[in-house]
Amino acid sequence: MIEPTCYETFCPTNGEKHISLLAREAIVRYAEQQERLGVDYTLLPDYRTAQFADKYHEAKRGSFRCDTFVSVMLRQGTRYVQPWTRAQSLWSDRVDTLFKPPVLPTTVFDKLKSFN
Repeated sequence: MIEPTCYETFCPTNGEKHISLLAREAIVRYAEQQERLGVDYTLLPDYRTAQFADKYHEAKRGSFRCDTFVSVMLRQGTRYVQPWTRAQSLWSDRVDTLFKPPVLPTTVFDKLKSFN
């Protein structure tokens, strides 16, 4: 299970809409949330996640390159509730390798293909 997180476009600060999901569903729900909040495509290697609105802040658009979008979505699936299993630890380590330079669409794709 993933730590409780809000997957809506507006999330109260009291955590009322925070839910805990299985990793695969958390990745999909987070990607859907980013799409609803709005993300722009960029050629730059830097990314900015879209931020949900709350009582004090307006929602903010995100900005991703194709490989950074995939990497960030996969990382969302590694925020496990303790205690971690060996499989969760291995998956988390593999996802972390996606962020080691050089971070290019081709290198991310090659690293993903190596995950057996």
